[in-house]
Amino acid sequence: MLLVPFALGTFTGTPAWRSLLLLIAWLAAYLTSYFTLRWWKTRRLRHRGLRYRRPAIAYGTVFSLSAAGLVLLDPWLLIAALAFVPFEAIAVTASLRGRERSVAAGIASATAASLMAPVAYRFADGDDRSVAVALLIVSWLALAGSVLHVKSTIRERDNPRFRTASIAFHFLALIVALWIEPLLALPFGFLLIRSVVVPQHGWRPGRIGAVEIVGSLLVVAVTLLAL
Repeated sequence: MLLVPFALGTFTGTPAWRSLLLLIAWLAAYLTSYFTLRWWKTRRLRHRGLRYRRPAIAYGTVFSLSAAGLVLLDPWLLIAALAFVPFEAIAVTASLRGRERSVAAGIASATAASLMAPVAYRFADGDDRSVAVALLIVSWLALAGSVLHVKSTIRERDNPRFRTASIAFHFLALIVALWIEPLLALPFGFLLIRSVVVPQHGWRPGRIGAVEIVGSLLVVAVTLLAL
């Protein structure tokens, strides 16, 4: 969810050294959030709280320094960051309520992650707005679809309506992808097929994750080839 939109945006443009700084800040932001939330939720448990506090501070420091450097390079990022706020707020609120694995939290996280695609594209000197929008849509379709599919195979595997919703989403995603670029029929056709086939086999999470990695690589490779 972190690497797909970054790779789409960066390599559709012309990556430079500052793209690496953006990647560091992007990963550090997630890790800071991850450990800070767990630190907050376990703050009354002394030893466990300490376990999360140290990495939260360490990653927070890396994020602060790298983000400051990015803003100096391009102050526009401060405006772009505002777009992430509402979706991150949904994800954080869900986590604090113990519902971080809910569909709403997953879709909010997928949306926030997808916003990185046009940001990374601009940071890699991309200047075509239609391409930036296409990258955002492709990323969101892939990541939101993954959220629904994984839930239909694990937490909601006994819910046929959820499986139907996942398949319907992937069918619509394929149509939208075809409208953007016919070559995208390959990765999104694969994602549709896996949304139909995988839930029927009762696979373990590791095997399901391996299929998701293949799907993600297809999305990135074909999108870069097409755009």
